[in-house]
Amino acid sequence: MKKIILFQIVFLFQFCIAQENETVTYVNKKGEEVKEKKAVFLIQKLKLNNKLWEFNTYEIFGPMLTSIQTKDETGSIKNGVYISYTTGIIDTIGYFKNNQKDSTWRIFTHNVNNALVKELEYKNDKLISEKDSTEINKQRDHFLDSIKANKTSASVEIESSYISKDSGWSKFLIKNFRYPDRAINKEIQGKIIIEFIVNKEGKIENAIVEKSVEYSLDTESLRIIHKSDGDWIAAVQNGRNVKSYKRQPFEFRLQIQK
Repeated sequence: MKKIILFQIVFLFQFCIAQENETVTYVNKKGEEVKEKKAVFLIQKLKLNNKLWEFNTYEIFGPMLTSIQTKDETGSIKNGVYISYTTGIIDTIGYFKNNQKDSTWRIFTHNVNNALVKELEYKNDKLISEKDSTEINKQRDHFLDSIKANKTSASVEIESSYISKDSGWSKFLIKNFRYPDRAINKEIQGKIIIEFIVNKEGKIENAIVEKSVEYSLDTESLRIIHKSDGDWIAAVQNGRNVKSYKRQPFEFRLQIQK
């Protein structure tokens, strides 16, 4: 059986990982550490810095289930971004501060549209306000109407852009692509979507998996995005550098020839 790798990168810009600090553990349904052949789940632990760790739990050969940042390497003190997924698509994203829900939590429909249905505001683990999709849409429409009335524009005047002496964005993505052996051997393929921010200094930050397929494919997609750090020019609005939000799909395909 011969496997031919087909890699497609879809360019739909709309509107974080160095693996030296990574450990992977295989566990069964009881949460006991086992060998990969007997595992039901894969847990990826990343040391982001001296004060922050990230635990990503996957189905053994399937999509991510949760991504949780903690302030300790045992994962007992949630502190930072929390994301949960349904069939590989984000259904909830929020923040913890010392194991307490904090700031804004967003709830999405777990389908292709991934629409925002609820927005919750927490402080010290207490819910202080709640908005449903109707109220959220009304506020958005009111904001857009006020912009028109004042004849101002909230759109980015100059979008952030990838700049490199060697190649453009499309060439960079193709040049740095690697189809992971793990995914090839298990004939895993699919479309991953990575969200990230290009900040005011042109640096990559807050890269997350919006749509997950499998551990090695997700990790490869994030690796490519992070490799571009330092080669971006920030977006400009009203003459000032501003952060901009990016959304980059990666489509991994294997053509199997018997």
